[in-house]
Amino acid sequence: MPIQSMYSATKAALNGLTLSLRSELWDENICLSTVIPGTTATPMWEGMAPANAITAEESARGILQGIAENERIVIVTDEDRDGATNCFRPGGGPSWDEYLLGVARKRKSGIKGAL
Repeated sequence: MPIQSMYSATKAALNGLTLSLRSELWDENICLSTVIPGTTATPMWEGMAPANAITAEESARGILQGIAENERIVIVTDEDRDGATNCFRPGGGPSWDEYLLGVARKRKSGIKGAL
């Protein structure tokens, strides 16, 4: 998301590390999953969570289900699953650029919870 460069970079690094360790530790019966919990209404949002935010309980249920099924990547919400499926699709670039530019502009203007 725009205006979250450091957050995005650390998430990407954590994803790469987790996926690498999953293969490295598999034979020792240590299973790892990358978790994409969805936009979750937590105190981080300071009471301004977006309308599409899920509860912490919904997020936890989705995570636990994915872990129980040993999913490589646990994606809790359909919206995030769609985003993950389409964000690197070559033909989807213009629509993603337009969406993210709109989010960046809203956040730069001080609109909290802009997604």
